[in-house]
Amino acid sequence: MNNTLHIVVFQNPTPANYGGVIDVFYRLQALHQAGVNVILHCFYYDNRDDISALQHLCQKVYMYPRQVGMKNQFSLTPYIVKSRRHPQLLKNLCQDNHPILFDGLHCCNVLHHPALKNRVKWVRMHNIEHDYYRQLAKNESNWKNKLFFSIEAYRLKRFERIVQHAHGIFAVSLADQDYLQQNYPHVPCYHMPCFHVEQARTEGYSDQPYLLYHGNLSVAENQNVVKYLLKNWQAEYPPLYIAGKNANAFASLVGTANVQLFDQVEEQQLNQLIKHAKANLMLTFQPTGFKLKLINSLLLGGFCIANEQMLSGTTLYNTCLVAQNWDELTTHIAAIGNTNWSEKEEQIRQEALAAYSNQAHVSIILSLISKKN
Repeated sequence: MNNTLHIVVFQNPTPANYGGVIDVFYRLQALHQAGVNVILHCFYYDNRDDISALQHLCQKVYMYPRQVGMKNQFSLTPYIVKSRRHPQLLKNLCQDNHPILFDGLHCCNVLHHPALKNRVKWVRMHNIEHDYYRQLAKNESNWKNKLFFSIEAYRLKRFERIVQHAHGIFAVSLADQDYLQQNYPHVPCYHMPCFHVEQARTEGYSDQPYLLYHGNLSVAENQNVVKYLLKNWQAEYPPLYIAGKNANAFASLVGTANVQLFDQVEEQQLNQLIKHAKANLMLTFQPTGFKLKLINSLLLGGFCIANEQMLSGTTLYNTCLVAQNWDELTTHIAAIGNTNWSEKEEQIRQEALAAYSNQAHVSIILSLISKKN
């Protein structure tokens, strides 16, 4: 059986330091461990051109510079797609007849090309992109960015129908799967949450009194959550730790001594903060796609307090305390104040996370490759 697979990705997945590329990198790792020979086609930008960490995971790696700049804005084709056009990509894909996995709408420019008409093609959807960009526009305060996100949402909605040329779609959430099945009923759609770091759980969860919120705080979605927390946090509450890129930008909003900011934390330090927090606050006001930091917090930590928007499209409701408003949030915080992480809670967590393992996800791809052969 030939287990060779082309994968076209939107960015160099190394270093694996944010949601989308984490999914790509650990998918490559899982496929390699399963014996799949990956031919990787990688668009890159922001000086992410070092592929040394990919060489042992892939049979071959092709690199294509992303064409960023204003000239690609003046088109009905989404900017995130048009800036990822390269004539060599199609030539390289046509060197054999192996199946192709396109990562995100970003990479689907040649999905419907006549030269690939008889090829098996799958699309990995990271979000319902036009919804994601519409939410970005809603949360953005800079008018230029808001305009770009709004226009891009319109373009992505038009472009999305290109997935009709795929033989299958991998959706990151159940909500996304429902949407795709309703809109493209003739294309099989599989629920495949994000691939992620898998670490063995050890004792010592939720043994410190602080609450933790973490994320990339240069992103408007996360900035809005931080502003919400800082606006409402009171001196009598437990310590609140806010960790992530750009955290120090919120120093002027800190009104109580029990709030601490951690800027530019390294992965190992962040993992320790997640593990020992009395609870990880999993809040979002943008119910799109799948929030990888939810899985990380469930894997690495103990108590999690999440809102509906964070859990939407998952089967993880029983792993978190659900809070839809500030009163419910503070009620949960008070309830767990003197509570230790228990064996029962650990069992519930482990059972729920089994469906989100990399092994479960990669088995779907292996099954489809096997059918193709």
